[in-house]
Amino acid sequence: MLQILSLTLFLDCALVLTRGQNVLTYAWEQFSWSASFGLIVVGVVAYSVLISVVIPIADVALGKMVETLHIAYPVFDSHDPHKYTRSQHQVTPYELHEYADRQQSDYALAKYKEYVANRERTSDTAAQLARLALQTFAFLITNVSLGASGSDSLFKHALMSLDVEWVTMVTLMAGILLTGLWLAYWCRSMPFGWIYFAPLYDEIEAKRRAERMRFEEHAER
Repeated sequence: MLQILSLTLFLDCALVLTRGQNVLTYAWEQFSWSASFGLIVVGVVAYSVLISVVIPIADVALGKMVETLHIAYPVFDSHDPHKYTRSQHQVTPYELHEYADRQQSDYALAKYKEYVANRERTSDTAAQLARLALQTFAFLITNVSLGASGSDSLFKHALMSLDVEWVTMVTLMAGILLTGLWLAYWCRSMPFGWIYFAPLYDEIEAKRRAERMRFEEHAER
């Protein structure tokens, strides 16, 4: 959905800059692939450079700034103490990795690698969504700016055709939503991971009970 919206906004901005019309008012029935081949190539190259070079660089540069501020001022942290509480049969990734190495257990190592792969996959998906949100936001701002400058962009066309307050509110909400999606990734708190592995949990609990008994026996003396 965001990819389609992003591409539509880019196409609209390109049409405004090259033809002076938006995607709704352009005479598509008169469009000629051969006559517009040069512009199409330039547009494809420009779009590719923007989404593969400019946007990723801007994403990382701005994101690192936000991440630094978030570490210094963790406004969005929930500080949930329960995420550090061990439930039954759950162990930390570090504990499982250490156990797999100590016991030379292929099953334990497979469980650890599965956890790491799932976590990386989730992180990659979130990063792609954040970058797409920033990309769409950039094209939205460009479209709004073109409309504000007097060009017949999709935003201006909507203002002229529909209720001004409604269009303004929808555009503002879209901007806030896109910004929120992007900030949610860069201001995220890394989850404290737990892995279900009963054998190691039983071992850890047995050691904990033994240490507690020794402590109680020492305290009674």
